[in-house]
Amino acid sequence: GELVKIFARKGALNISTQGQARTDGRLGETIQVKNVASNKLVHCRVDGPGMVSVEF
Repeated sequence: GELVKIFARKGALNISTQGQARTDGRLGETIQVKNVASNKLVHCRVDGPGMVSVEF
């Protein structure tokens, strides 16, 4: 899986961490990404090359 940057947003709070894509996806699609720091799988939206986002 490709290494990606995971961006998490809630209101004015923005954080980012490293992730590893588990599946391929196109812009706007939802894919599974493994958070490298926690080893947890999260569902993220593809925002661009190497960039995904999750809302919490």
